[in-house]
Amino acid sequence: LGVVDKRLYTKYINDKTKQDVAKTVVKAVEQIYKDLHGEEKYHQAMKAASDMLVEKGITISDLEMRMLIEAAVAEFNANFNK
Repeated sequence: LGVVDKRLYTKYINDKTKQDVAKTVVKAVEQIYKDLHGEEKYHQAMKAASDMLVEKGITISDLEMRMLIEAAVAEFNANFNK
């Protein structure tokens, strides 16, 4: 039972960390790379997020990272347009 609890806790923490990294990266890319647009910003965000997660020992697929970045961009744009 303890092993199952630990796995669930680790999965929850890793998922939360992935979401937090995606949000942080999107905000940073928007501020740092003002001269870039669209796909160029996306590639910078993917690289930065991937590097940050590797440092934390968290693996993530490209598809999952793309979804998290797209969700973070949507949230950023919704908050920015308020």
